[in-house]
Amino acid sequence: MKGIGRFVKATLVGGVLFVVPLVVALLLVREAVRLVAQVLQPIAKLFPTDKFAGVLVVDLLALAVLVAVCFLAGLVVATRPGRAVSGRLEHLILKRVPGFTLIKGIARAVVGLESDDAELAVAMIRFDDAWVLGYLIERNAGGLVTVFVPSAPTPAVGSIYFMEASRVQLLNIPVVSAVRCVMGLGVGSRDLLAAAAAREGPPPSGSHTAPA
Repeated sequence: MKGIGRFVKATLVGGVLFVVPLVVALLLVREAVRLVAQVLQPIAKLFPTDKFAGVLVVDLLALAVLVAVCFLAGLVVATRPGRAVSGRLEHLILKRVPGFTLIKGIARAVVGLESDDAELAVAMIRFDDAWVLGYLIERNAGGLVTVFVPSAPTPAVGSIYFMEASRVQLLNIPVVSAVRCVMGLGVGSRDLLAAAAAREGPPPSGSHTAPA
């Protein structure tokens, strides 16, 4: 019974830590729409109707403005100075948000973008005679790497390990595929490993390493 209690508690806490950042993001978006809508009220009054498809015109205008701002911000971030500012902001603030790195990787995978850095890569990690699914986070001095092993079924919660690179095999598979496997308690792992084997070669044997 104690084991079940610990599992329920860990799963509940993990779910909270995963959901809270998403809820906060949605609340921030809603608040941004509200603030922009207030500014756009005079423009919205110029339209012949105050609603379109059941949605207030002013809210639609606010959402369009926010999308345009995000698009322009994306253009700025694509420049060298923009990347420098974005990287600094991410390092100082965003990476302090629980699960940000994983959520960032999932978001990029969902929209079909490859990772723009090496801070999150799907990997098989060897513990004694078993392999676990996880992520390579960083390569450190002295041949050690930082890995994150998620706790099913909450992919943004788990444990951090520092281990030799020889015990980590990178998998050339999307981050979102690994996340779905973790959330499904391993369901889909057969296809995941088959795809990894097709791209990377033979199954894990202990001799594959994470590149330096």
